[in-house]
Amino acid sequence: MSGENFESRPFGSVRRFYQSMRLVLSLLCSMTLSHAAQAQTADGSRAHKADVAQTTYGVNGSGVKVCVISDSMDDQNGALAAARLSGAVPDFPKLRPLAGQAGIGTGDGLAMLEIIHKIAPGADLVFATNMGGPFQVAQNIRDLVQFSKCNIIVDDVTSNEESPFQDGAISRAINDAAAVGVIFVSAAGNAGSKTHSTSGTWEGDFKDGGLPPSPSMGSGKIHEFAPGKKYLTLTRRTDRVGLFWSDPWFDSTNKYSVFVGIVRPGQIFLVSPTDTFSPFQSVYAGIDSQTGNKLWFEPGDRIYVKKADGADPRFLHIDTYRGLLDLGTNGNIRGHAAAENVISVAAVPVPPLGNDGRTPPFSGGPSVHVEAQSSD
Repeated sequence: MSGENFESRPFGSVRRFYQSMRLVLSLLCSMTLSHAAQAQTADGSRAHKADVAQTTYGVNGSGVKVCVISDSMDDQNGALAAARLSGAVPDFPKLRPLAGQAGIGTGDGLAMLEIIHKIAPGADLVFATNMGGPFQVAQNIRDLVQFSKCNIIVDDVTSNEESPFQDGAISRAINDAAAVGVIFVSAAGNAGSKTHSTSGTWEGDFKDGGLPPSPSMGSGKIHEFAPGKKYLTLTRRTDRVGLFWSDPWFDSTNKYSVFVGIVRPGQIFLVSPTDTFSPFQSVYAGIDSQTGNKLWFEPGDRIYVKKADGADPRFLHIDTYRGLLDLGTNGNIRGHAAAENVISVAAVPVPPLGNDGRTPPFSGGPSVHVEAQSSD
């Protein structure tokens, strides 16, 4: 908020509005909309009662700097220019990218910026891409804090290789940001939950299930997921499977492997993992070498985990990246969305239109439910 507004208003009013900003911005990660849908951004403002906060306390976010991390702030069709022309987002310098970090993508970041601008039209906005890997994202967070002076940072992304067991580069950057008072809000993700029977995750301790079922897996011990069950079965397709185990990152002294058994009419074979120096392995379905089409692991395919000879038992985390498993557990949220200093938010549906054709405010209580695909 501006110094003038801060000096002229009781502290309680300022505090209540700032708390409202925190809640509103934490919820915005759950919303999606097209770049041109100005009516929908207005609905978002009403649904979160930002319009009430603005009129009640006479403030609009002036002096607050909100920063967004997503794929890009524009698409390939000039969405940013159109949004600025229509007033859906402000002109430069009220909205600016971090130097060299505007990103190239579908413009998901622009959609987030539009919602924030409608909720807090006086706030300054800065964007940085999530492209370039976790160390680049961590650097972007540090630059947003040090050079852009962000008060609130919002993101909607998860790195495929972020650990469920310890803070990585992004989480450490967020912890440093929180130490100087920055509020960080992250989307929980859309990879399903045990509660809603949409889990594509399995977590638990390694249990010795005897020798691997195929000589092509090499020596070691196969994991038993349940009594007599030595594999997980996919019930929804995915293009990859990841395995994490509870060793220190970059200093793993135990080797585990994940395999996907392709079980289709006329073909039964294994897809082997790639080796890493970290307690993480992934298997990708890949690309068809003849057609160039993307391949998938399909329902019925089987996931195996093997512990190498001499390795110690460890806690395991399997992620099918929005796939679905027959024995899914809870615990999908990982990486910086699970960091101590992050407000991690689930997806909730926008309230249905009222009789006036407008979106009413969220009423709270049982009428606001977490969507089935939201991660747990």
